[in-house]
Amino acid sequence: MRTKRFGRVGASLLAAVAVFALLGACAAKSTTTTLSLYEREDQGFSNNLLKAAPNFSIGDRILEQHPLYTVDGNSKVGDDATAISVMAVYGKDPLLAIACQSAFGSDTVTWYSVARLSAVMAGTTAAITGGTGKYKGASGTVFVKGNKRGGKDVFDETYTITVPK
Repeated sequence: MRTKRFGRVGASLLAAVAVFALLGACAAKSTTTTLSLYEREDQGFSNNLLKAAPNFSIGDRILEQHPLYTVDGNSKVGDDATAISVMAVYGKDPLLAIACQSAFGSDTVTWYSVARLSAVMAGTTAAITGGTGKYKGASGTVFVKGNKRGGKDVFDETYTITVPK
């Protein structure tokens, strides 16, 4: 009886050690990068989200392309292309489905969110759903918040990107 108990306990301990070792190995095989950027609404192509705000209707689609700059140095680091669909309208606060691909040279990050316009302006978190190049297999989040810089509309975007090695 003792050997059976020890065998079960031993097997359980061995399984727990194996699971923790596997989790540790998986965690060790990824890297996380944080990018603090902003999207310039006054540059690039847009039928601008902010200008369209008073007249939203269900089914409206908004397409935008804007350059991305570093917050600290105003250096252009990439571009993003965003497709926004209006899913519902609550007064002047529509519910939006937002799909974005941010390009940094030949490397891209794709992210997605569903949020009301007021939440995006106040700050909301989107899910990173993939990427290409050095961001292949990416996961993580993008925190997006409406802001003004130099009197111009911008969206601050903080990317926390985890990529498997």
